[in-house]
Amino acid sequence: MGGGGPYGNYCPGPRWGGPYGARTPVRTADEAKQVIETFFSGRGQKITVGKMEERRRFFLAEVLDPEGKQIDLVVVDKRNGRLRSIY
Repeated sequence: MGGGGPYGNYCPGPRWGGPYGARTPVRTADEAKQVIETFFSGRGQKITVGKMEERRRFFLAEVLDPEGKQIDLVVVDKRNGRLRSIY
């Protein structure tokens, strides 16, 4: 399982369900929102992105179910678009 990073290990490839995120730099909150929506919709989940904060190295965002209840808290790495749950 390769090297870490601030959000844990990264396991690319079909055995592990593919990459977690965009695999390209994410520069804006709108780009981060798109990464989150694409990730969850690809798994058949209907979500909305709630409050989002920009930090130095990542975006921090709430993931809400259709009723507006928080179901996850995720970070999107600005350098590589990697998405990780921290909930």
